[in-house]
Amino acid sequence: MACWYFLFEGKFKEGDPVYGLKGVCSSCIVPEEDYFQAKANFISALAEYDIELVQIEDFFNVTLEDMDISDPDNKPWIEWHNQAVEESNVLFDPWQIFDDERPS
Repeated sequence: MACWYFLFEGKFKEGDPVYGLKGVCSSCIVPEEDYFQAKANFISALAEYDIELVQIEDFFNVTLEDMDISDPDNKPWIEWHNQAVEESNVLFDPWQIFDDERPS
């Protein structure tokens, strides 16, 4: 199964009790073959955390068929891919939280 990787910037919704008006940068991997469905699942997962998408910085398809599994640099990608597929869930990297000083 293919997965999609998204590097993104977002912002927490105004009413969030912990992170209200804070920005967030992170990345995630979404187990889905179709880009448009992966993007919809990604945006839905953000909404579960009260995060609005500001922009997608980068995205690409992650498939085991395209990776050299003997290359140790690919090990984290392979493990992340396999975990996402096994859990059938969007998996996020740790969030980088910052003060969002943009006008609303």
